[in-house]
Amino acid sequence: MRKLIRDNIFKATDGVAELQPHQKLEIIADKGELMSLLKDKVIEELEEFYENYDIGEMGDLLEVITGIIDLLELDHEEIKKAMMGKRAERGQFKKGVVLVEV
Repeated sequence: MRKLIRDNIFKATDGVAELQPHQKLEIIADKGELMSLLKDKVIEELEEFYENYDIGEMGDLLEVITGIIDLLELDHEEIKKAMMGKRAERGQFKKGVVLVEV
């Protein structure tokens, strides 16, 4: 199984993360493959957050989203501007408004 991990996970000096004999690391140079792995990772992190609503899991999810933004070379301020535009026009997701039939 191939799983995207944080860049420095095995540089930890506390011994928490150790490479097992059957494990192998590689660095992905291809943007397409990295995007595919990031998409899988965002789903993984969302599922982990959904299970326990932990702030650390939300941080992990945001880190993966930031990785996608950076890989696509999108501007963080432009994304925020787009978000704020939709917010001003259509609102947010705070009130719990539900469309009953789609």
